[in-house]
Amino acid sequence: MTDNPEITWVSWLMVATLGVTWGGTFLVTELALEGITPFWLAAFRVCFAALLMVPLWQVRGGALFASPPSRSTRAALMAIGGFSTAIPFMLLAWGQQHVTGGFAGVSMASVALIVLPLAHFL
Repeated sequence: MTDNPEITWVSWLMVATLGVTWGGTFLVTELALEGITPFWLAAFRVCFAALLMVPLWQVRGGALFASPPSRSTRAALMAIGGFSTAIPFMLLAWGQQHVTGGFAGVSMASVALIVLPLAHFL
């Protein structure tokens, strides 16, 4: 039998940081939608993330591929970026025009609880 893990104040701080970071995006989205459209909000989020990630990428060497990627690889990367980031961010912002940020955050948090049993069976 294994011992129970020790839960320290650092553990609680990490959980609180995760909650503020995750939930804060829905609050910021709700506030931003008062002045801009969902498309521009999603575009800003993607560009902001790129501006943060490029310097980190450069520090770690800056090479994604050993040789220049082929046209099909570039198309696949564009599709992955669109379907996994750009389109979901735009749809979340569009949906949040009609519901509150709190409801959107709780709904998104429940996705993990819904996917968990599906992952077991599928």
